[in-house]
Amino acid sequence: MTHTHLRHVLVVGAAALLIGGCSSSESPTSSATPTKTAAVSAKQEFVDAVNGLCDKLEPEVIRATHGGSIDIPATQYLKDWPAHQKVLARFDKSLAAVSQPATATSAADALHTYVKFADQLDAARLKAAKQGEQAWRREVAAEKDIANDPAIAGLTAAGFADSCQAR
Repeated sequence: MTHTHLRHVLVVGAAALLIGGCSSSESPTSSATPTKTAAVSAKQEFVDAVNGLCDKLEPEVIRATHGGSIDIPATQYLKDWPAHQKVLARFDKSLAAVSQPATATSAADALHTYVKFADQLDAARLKAAKQGEQAWRREVAAEKDIANDPAIAGLTAAGFADSCQAR
C-alpha cells in the first residue's frame, strides 16, 4: 500500500466513523418524542399529586361540614366553619409543597382559578350566614347552578379529579 493510498483509506475511514458516530437511527421527530413524553409525564405527575391531596381532602371536608351540604341552617354553617377552614388551610399548605413543572402551568392556572373561585364562594357564604337565616337562604339559592361555573369546568378540563371541588 502506498503512502497516499493509506492516507486516503484513513481519511475515508475517519470520515465514516465521524458520520456514523454522529448519526442516529432515529428520525428528528422521534428524538423530540422523549422530551414531549417527559413534559406530558411531568404535567401528569403534578395533576396526580394534586388529585391525591384532593382525595384526602374530600372526606375531611365532609367530616368537618357534617356531610358537605350547604342545605343546613346558617348557625350550623357558622359552627362548622372553623373546622372547615382548618382543613382547607392544611390542604393549601400541602398544595404549596407540590412541585409544579413548567409544563403544568396551564393545569396550575386552572387550579388557582378554581381556588380563587372557592375562596370567594366561602366568603360569600360566611358573609350571608353572619347576616342571618334569610341572607343565608338567598345565598344557597343563588348557588343552585354553581356546577356550571367556568372555574369548575376549567378544573375538570385540566384533568383534576372531582374531589378537588372539595377545596
